[in-house]
Amino acid sequence: EVRFRNGDSELHNIHTFAGDRGANRMFNRSQLPGLTFTETFERPDSIQVRCDLHSQMIAHILVLPNVFHTMPAEDGSYSLAGVPPGTYELTAWHEFFGRVTVPVEVASGGIARADLTFSDPLE
Repeated sequence: EVRFRNGDSELHNIHTFAGDRGANRMFNRSQLPGLTFTETFERPDSIQVRCDLHSQMIAHILVLPNVFHTMPAEDGSYSLAGVPPGTYELTAWHEFFGRVTVPVEVASGGIARADLTFSDPLE
């Protein structure tokens, strides 16, 4: 569930655009100052959110299929704690470069290492 709040003193609108999977219902909704509403996105997807009135206002929502997620540090490093032993696919997402997926094997009590590199779509 995502809570959208307009904390500004002017009108905004919340316009969502389907990601690469198009799995959730999209909407385009005006929002008066001080109002809040919630929306639930139930299926994994990447969703772009824009305000059509203010072109610089862009956000992204990632709906993920599990609880294991993180954001990288400025230097690109990251960690995920509490992942049970097993074989997984690790996916990184970037708003311009898309997705990169690599296989990862987490051993019992061990630490797994995975490096992900995005390709420049213009090359």
